[in-house]
Amino acid sequence: MSTNGHSTCFLSVRRRQVSTQTGRNSRRGVWPRHDVIQNWTPLLTYCLCLPGRSLFNLGIHLFQKHGLIDYFGLDLLKLMRFLSLVERDYRGDNPYHNETHAADVTQAAHCLMSDPKISNHFSRLEVMAMLLAALTHDIGHPGVNQDFLISTSNHLAHIHGDKSVLERHHCQTGRALLVDSHLLDHLPDTQQQQIVCIMNETILATDMARNAEFMTQFQ
Repeated sequence: MSTNGHSTCFLSVRRRQVSTQTGRNSRRGVWPRHDVIQNWTPLLTYCLCLPGRSLFNLGIHLFQKHGLIDYFGLDLLKLMRFLSLVERDYRGDNPYHNETHAADVTQAAHCLMSDPKISNHFSRLEVMAMLLAALTHDIGHPGVNQDFLISTSNHLAHIHGDKSVLERHHCQTGRALLVDSHLLDHLPDTQQQQIVCIMNETILATDMARNAEFMTQFQ
């Protein structure tokens, strides 16, 4: 599907659903206020207004804001499917590592990449890869830590070994949803590989056990 006309039409319709107050009870599918997305304002109130849909709407908005849909010729329906699959695979019974947390981290990634001091250093491909990584960085989190998975001989530990078990699980799940949604199928293989590589490196870097290692690199 061509995204130029269809995406503009879709986004125009969504924007007309904006509530003037973020905290006001509103229809399912409300478009987030620009100041909430652009600044460091917490997304909790917005997410409570859209249970199960905050990540979907935020993802569509940020892909449009960064010009990624048109630049990469993304099929909007495939992007919508990908975001719906991502939301589905965040466990609702996880009190922290859920889709609200993913929306919060994705907004933070957007704010960091939009900082005037560093924004010019990111290519469009890097921006898209970073947003994809933020969206999926805790996907399928079971709600327990790595030590518990290893000590209980959980199947995830058997699959991913004893290092960065959860992070490797998130990487694998995110890649699987990209394949399932066919979001990047039309891009050259080299671009697909670069995007997946950045996603993997970014998600693996969220392993707090490696925090000292990364901090040393900045000293």
